Amino acid sequence: MMARGESALDALFAVAGEPIDYKRHGASLATGIPAKMGWTAFRTTNPDGASIRVDSRDFIVRVSDFPSGFEPQEADTIEWNGREFLVSAPNGEPCWAWHGRHLNSMLRIHTLHDG
Repeated sequence: MMARGESALDALFAVAGEPIDYKRHGASLATGIPAKMGWTAFRTTNPDGASIRVDSRDFIVRVSDFPSGFEPQEADTIEWNGREFLVSAPNGEPCWAWHGRHLNSMLRIHTLHDG
C-alpha cells in the first residue's frame, strides 16, 4: 500500500513539479528537475536569549533525479523562478530529511532565501 502511494506521488512530480537547478560550488548537479515546495518552521534563540522562529523554504525532490550517493550539503544552492536559495538550517539542524516514511525515495531540502 505504501509503495502505491509513493508511486502516485512520484507521478505527480511530472505534472505538478516546479523545475529547479541544484548546484554545488557553482557546478550543476541537476538541471531542470521537478520539485514540490514546502515549508518547515524552526525555533531558535538569538544572542540576546529571545526565542525566534525561522521559516525554511523546502524543496521536495526525488532521489532518482540526482547522481548515486547524493546527499545535500550546507551552502549548496537551488535556483528556482530566477531566485537563488541557500541550502541551510539553523542551530546545526540537518539541512535535509527524508520525505515520506518508508522508501527513502524523496528528500526534503531546507533552504533560506535572503532576497
